[in-house]
Amino acid sequence: MLIVACNDSELRFDAIDQVETGAFARNLSLEGDFELADSAGSSIEAKVEFYDENDGKTVRSYNWTVQYRPVGTEGSTPEVAFLAIDESEFVINEDGLPEVEFSLNMDMAMRALGFDINNVVLGDEFRFEATLTQKDGNSFSSKNTGENLI
Repeated sequence: MLIVACNDSELRFDAIDQVETGAFARNLSLEGDFELADSAGSSIEAKVEFYDENDGKTVRSYNWTVQYRPVGTEGSTPEVAFLAIDESEFVINEDGLPEVEFSLNMDMAMRALGFDINNVVLGDEFRFEATLTQKDGNSFSSKNTGENLI
C-alpha cells in the first residue's frame, strides 16, 4: 500500500468567509404578454422576492431597462431606463423576505424608447433587463450573475 500526500500553500478555493456574496430576485409569479394589436392593454405582471445573506434586507432597489431589437436587422437601440423600484415599495411577505409586484407595460416601454406603435412590426423584440442593487452599492444583473440565477 502506498500513500502520497502533498502540501500546497496555495488553496484552490477561497475560505468560505472570504467568498463574495450577493443578492438575487426570485420570481414568484409572471403573467401576461405583449400584443401588437393592443399595446395599451399589453403588459407583463410579475412578483419577486429578494434574497441575500441577510434575508433580503440589504436590497436597496430593483431597476429595469428596456431595449428594442427590430426584426431582420442587425441594429438595436441602447438600453433605456424603464422602471425603478425603491426599497420603500417592498413589502415583507409571510417568509420574512421583501417582495414587490410590478408591471412591464408595452406602451410605457415604447415611450421610454421614444417611439409609438407605428414603429413596431410583427417579430420585433423588447428586451428587458433587471438590475438589483444592494445598500453597499453592489449591483447584480445578467451581466455579472451566473447562469443558474438568470
